[in-house]
Amino acid sequence: EGKSECGEAADNVEQAIPEQQGASKKLNEQQPGEASKKQQKALEKLQKAKEKIEESLQQLRREQQEEMLAALEARFRAMLARQVECTQSTSRLAGLDKTKWTRTDQLQAAEVSQRQRWVADEAQKAHYILTEEGTTVVFPQIVEQVRDDAREAADRLSGAKADTATVSLQQSIEQTLRELIDAIAKKREENEKQSQFPANPGEDDASQPLLPGSAELTLLRACQERVNLATKQLHEDHFKPGAQAGDLATRIEKTAARQQVVSEMAKKMQESLTRPQ
Repeated sequence: EGKSECGEAADNVEQAIPEQQGASKKLNEQQPGEASKKQQKALEKLQKAKEKIEESLQQLRREQQEEMLAALEARFRAMLARQVECTQSTSRLAGLDKTKWTRTDQLQAAEVSQRQRWVADEAQKAHYILTEEGTTVVFPQIVEQVRDDAREAADRLSGAKADTATVSLQQSIEQTLRELIDAIAKKREENEKQSQFPANPGEDDASQPLLPGSAELTLLRACQERVNLATKQLHEDHFKPGAQAGDLATRIEKTAARQQVVSEMAKKMQESLTRPQ
């Protein structure tokens, strides 16, 4: 009792050996019928050994995925907490008349910029992990967008652009992080339920992605919704008095590029869903 799957697999292989040797002996004695019986027993033992090894590999894969998901969830929650602080500070600054900023306000903008850059750095680390893991299509690209948006927000703040556009960008980062956390939490909950009902031997858990296709599609749809919202905001801002043409042009260019990325993600997702399993 308590023997590992590998130990049980070794026992089954060991038990197959005498059957194989017995089959060889019966063949030499011109008894193919008896040899066949022993060969069948040997096959059964080897099949059991194979199933035990597969169970061990499946369990290892599940444990590795759970560790990675737990680490990513913890990282994203820390990023979200920091992002909420950054957004609140920026909102306060955005509500002030910039021409009346005090030295304290200027220092706060610089400090928020640094904290915002920390969010970007953490996103970069998560993106590297997901790229190396390599089983998801949308997940790493959404994290890459968080990194890019956080860097942009940090750059705007370092340039003292604590305005509604920066706050909107930060709110988008918050929303994206919440969506990522929700997707991971649901996957971990599903894994916990599945652990109570182990997969049948032979089912290839090792081929299961870190997040299922349904979760990735949810993230993809949410990403498209954010692009839609950004586009509507651009349309509204275009007609606002005092709108800065240069800033609008930059935002339009970014939104167009983001829409292209979403389209490419959809194409990769479609290929992933139609790929023979």
